[in-house]
Amino acid sequence: SNPTNDNTCEVPAKKSSVVTKVAATATLYTVVTNVNDVAMGEVTGNAGTYEEGATATLTATPAKGYEFVNWTKGEEIVSTENPYSFVVTADVTLVANFAAVEPEPVVMTGIVKRALQNGENVIVLTHEADGTPHIYNIVKGEAYEVSQEGVVPVDPANEYDYLSISDIALTDDGKLVACNYIRCAAADPSVGTTRYYIWNDLTKAPALWFTSHQTGNSTRGDVGYTFAVKGVSTNAQVMTTAVHNNNRAARINLHTVVNGVEETSKYHRFCLH
Repeated sequence: SNPTNDNTCEVPAKKSSVVTKVAATATLYTVVTNVNDVAMGEVTGNAGTYEEGATATLTATPAKGYEFVNWTKGEEIVSTENPYSFVVTADVTLVANFAAVEPEPVVMTGIVKRALQNGENVIVLTHEADGTPHIYNIVKGEAYEVSQEGVVPVDPANEYDYLSISDIALTDDGKLVACNYIRCAAADPSVGTTRYYIWNDLTKAPALWFTSHQTGNSTRGDVGYTFAVKGVSTNAQVMTTAVHNNNRAARINLHTVVNGVEETSKYHRFCLH
């Protein structure tokens, strides 16, 4: 205490002690993800920055026709689990690896419409009783069905739609192509689009090669039941048959394909007696 002139004492206020806690800086790590082929699938989940000891979860989603195989870090395999959860203890780059699904052999059904030799293999088109088409790739005696995903289906309510795939052919560069079978009519200009498809890979779905609008210059024209191709897929001559006038006339449609697009279309008509 401090004495004063009036015989009293002053007691200085007690100083409070203040403790300041300084938080430790967290260690941060980065999780990066890649895939072996972006066409085969993708990775979703919590790629990014994590505090040490946190848990990351990643999911590999394959595209159609592919399956997940494993996760790798460099040359090392991190796991085959999917989704994959792990504790983050360091910077890491993980690759999700996908592979094509191995097709299973099937039993062929339907009546054979066309069989094409393709090297050591044979490609076969069949039609079931209701017109449903099947395309098979025969490899070493085993039949594997070729995808028709994306092919416009037959509409039972539309009398002008006959077959979604009516005939097949091979181009000089070994590509499978196909056409559909339709009825065209002069009275209705909207009727009569023949579609042609191409398979750049027999293990995948086809693409639309080109379309050709047909018009019947008489009572009707049934177009595309058979066709033939000469040339490579990007530059070819395509011949499609048609029948007119209740089977009293025939027509051959000639299409010129340049750079994968129909450039010209002509036809020759024959009368049948």
